[in-house]
Amino acid sequence: MSDLQECTTLNRQIFETATLILQDQYDLSSTTLILAGDFYGESYFDQNIQKRIEIRGKTGLVDYENLTINKLPRFIVYGNHDLPNPKLDLCKHLKLSNGTQINGVDFIESKDFSNFFKEIKTALKLKPDVFVSHETPLLQNNSKGNINLTKLVKTYKPKIHIFGHCHFRSPIFFRM
Repeated sequence: MSDLQECTTLNRQIFETATLILQDQYDLSSTTLILAGDFYGESYFDQNIQKRIEIRGKTGLVDYENLTINKLPRFIVYGNHDLPNPKLDLCKHLKLSNGTQINGVDFIESKDFSNFFKEIKTALKLKPDVFVSHETPLLQNNSKGNINLTKLVKTYKPKIHIFGHCHFRSPIFFRM
């Protein structure tokens, strides 16, 4: 899950609704929650036009402590609108009880994150089963995404790459 850039209360409602929908279909008791960033946002309801207005570009702390579905460890990477929470110790390498290895990197490529690709390469060299980034790779038949991330993912070939950042109308799945 990623990119719920609404106000904290609305993010919580969206998260809870999604969890309820999933619980109707699946047993979530043994599911590891993976969050791919950008859960901070600000919005308000404009009474005049009867519409929720999202305030883009804001950055802040996210209440990740309340985004949970069970007692299992969660795997979280920060997005470009999330400030790292000093109270939350996020590990970027998680090995599940079934042996699945998850690695990830925070944020997106920008002047503020000069070690971004070095961190990606380090995470991918560990040969994770699942690689999580907030940055989007350049996708087939699409102008959105980062070609350098795509090259690294194609080189190191994790079984699954979960990402956020780009706002698509529905989830996308494809083989690289």
